Amino acid sequence: MSDTQESGTGQPVVSSTSADNVDEFKIIQRAGNFARDAHFRLRPEIWDIPITKIDYLQHFVAVHRGSPLKSLQTSVFFPFPNHLLQDDPAGNAGLMAYYGNKEALAFFESFFLVLVSGVKFEIEEVKVSIKIPRPREVFFALFGGNILFNRTDHIILRLTSEATGKVFAVDLTGAQYGIYEIAHEWDKYVESFVKDVGPSLPVGTMNQYGHAMAETLGESGLTYRVGMTASVLFRVAMQNRADARGVDMKALVMLSNVEFKRHKQAMLSAATTAVSQYMSQANFRDAERAAIEVNVIAPWYEDRTMREHNVRFTGPDLPAQHDPYMAQEANMEQEPDMDENYDMQDEPDMQEEPDMQEEPGMDQEPGMDQEPGMDQEPGMDQEPGMDQEPGMDVLVGMEMEE
Repeated sequence: MSDTQESGTGQPVVSSTSADNVDEFKIIQRAGNFARDAHFRLRPEIWDIPITKIDYLQHFVAVHRGSPLKSLQTSVFFPFPNHLLQDDPAGNAGLMAYYGNKEALAFFESFFLVLVSGVKFEIEEVKVSIKIPRPREVFFALFGGNILFNRTDHIILRLTSEATGKVFAVDLTGAQYGIYEIAHEWDKYVESFVKDVGPSLPVGTMNQYGHAMAETLGESGLTYRVGMTASVLFRVAMQNRADARGVDMKALVMLSNVEFKRHKQAMLSAATTAVSQYMSQANFRDAERAAIEVNVIAPWYEDRTMREHNVRFTGPDLPAQHDPYMAQEANMEQEPDMDENYDMQDEPDMQEEPDMQEEPGMDQEPGMDQEPGMDQEPGMDQEPGMDQEPGMDVLVGMEMEE
């Protein structure tokens, strides 16, 4: 296998590769599943959604959010709702994908690029509009039976093999739309799931979006700051475990099924433990109070900033679609939530951002400009057991490659 370098855009550049003995689709599939599973392990450790109920329906997974008034809220992070999950791997995968729509690429695209760097691909992020109706949908169930209609705009990866010319799609968070396979032939993916193909974006765009969100005020800014830091720790812990086991990351996806799964499980276990220790030891109380205060004082600020960043990094929304059948099954009831009934038309016309100090309490986080050192794995003196992480057993069964 040839040596791999990185271009200025972060894309892998391989000097020479023989396509004769390389199963490109299997490599992409394994790498995509690994990146997706890494995100599924990380997301519960940094959970920021107060969920009170989950309804598993034929065409929908309806998620009921908690409804504390912002003025009474004391925390931004919450325990992952293991007790609400059902034995529905597809529905739970959709739940995890829904709450990591952009984060999956922001956190783990660089990891995916390392895994596929043994083959020379031209890689792009692409904005698409997912067709309606979709096989199965995840959405919020709000007060009065109303629902929050999902955005159909979606970011995926397009990989073009320079050896064979084959084009592939990788969708890390398609499960929120009932798209459970990670890797696809591009034409088949577009034919099956896509209404409109939007602009292609440089590799790393979603990571830049994540860092931009991490610099904002409010709860989303805090969760992105913690999430970006935790994802660095997660990737470093996986790399350290691979190094300790003598595994070359770019050769990992070419191992036998048994060896690949064994190393993958060990790396995920080590990384999950490292992030869990970080979250249990960190103190975000001051930062949480400051973030909540921003949302109380200026409830319009967070949504406006997120919309601005969406346009800045991914361009204008693609043509809107109406989901004709979603409301038929979504007759859920929930306690009133004054914040979620906030009318965005009442947003004041503000020319400047609110005058607020940066959120305190984040001194203990590693710097966001570069990844922590690779010489020592955080909090890992011994290799953890190979058992599934607690509460995540209902997410198994989503592997598609074997």
